[in-house]
Amino acid sequence: MRGVTWERWSAVSGLGALALAGAAVVFERSTPDPNPSAAEVVDFYVANRSALLVQSLLFVLSAGLLLWFVAGLRGYLAHAEGHTDRVASIVYASGIAWITVELAVQAPQIALARAAAGGLDQQVAVVVNDVGLALATIADVPVTVMVACVGVLSLRTRVFPVWVGWLSMVVAALHLVAWFGVTADSGPLAPGGWVTFVVYPAFVLWLVAVMVAMLRGSGRAFTTPLGAPDSGRG
Repeated sequence: MRGVTWERWSAVSGLGALALAGAAVVFERSTPDPNPSAAEVVDFYVANRSALLVQSLLFVLSAGLLLWFVAGLRGYLAHAEGHTDRVASIVYASGIAWITVELAVQAPQIALARAAAGGLDQQVAVVVNDVGLALATIADVPVTVMVACVGVLSLRTRVFPVWVGWLSMVVAALHLVAWFGVTADSGPLAPGGWVTFVVYPAFVLWLVAVMVAMLRGSGRAFTTPLGAPDSGRG
C-alpha cells in the first residue's frame, strides 16, 4: 500500500518551500558585478546586511522543507519502477546533494553580512563572496542529474505526464549549460549573466509542475513499472 498521505504532504511541503523562497526573493538586492572591486564587495554587504540575513534565514527554512519533498519524491518514483528503485535512489541522492550545496551557499552570505557590522577586510570579503558564487554554480550539477532522471522515468513509465518528462529534459540541459559558468568571468554564463535569469525560473516551473503532479497523482496505480519484466518498454 502506498503512503498516499506522505506523498501529498511531501508535495505540499515542496510548495511551502517555494513560497518561502519567493519571500526570500523580496529581500534580493543588486549583487556586485561579476568583477567587482574589493571596495564594492564590502560596500554591498555593509549596505544590505539586514536584508541579506533575513533572505538567508528564509532560504535555509525553505531548504528544510525541500528535504521532505525530495524524500517523498523518491517514494513516488520508486513505486513506478516496480521491484527496483535505482533511478529513484539517484534522484534522492542528487536531490540531497543539491539541497546540501544550496545550504552551503548561504554560509558565505551569512558570514559576510554578520561581519559587516564590525568592518570587513576587503580581500577576505572578495574571496568569501567568490566561494558563495562558486557553490551556487556547483549546485547545477546535482540539479542536472536529479531533473534528468525524473525526465527519463516520466517518459518510460508515465509516472508524471509526458510533457513533464520533456520539460525535465529541457531544464536539465539548461542547468548543464549553466554549470560551465564556473569558468566564466564575464558574459551570459557569468554570475548575473542572462543565462541565470533563464535557468532559475525554468527550475521553479519544473518544481511546481512536479509538485502539482504528485498531488494529483497520489494513490494512482501505475500499470507499467519500469522494473516489470513484461512491461513492454525498452
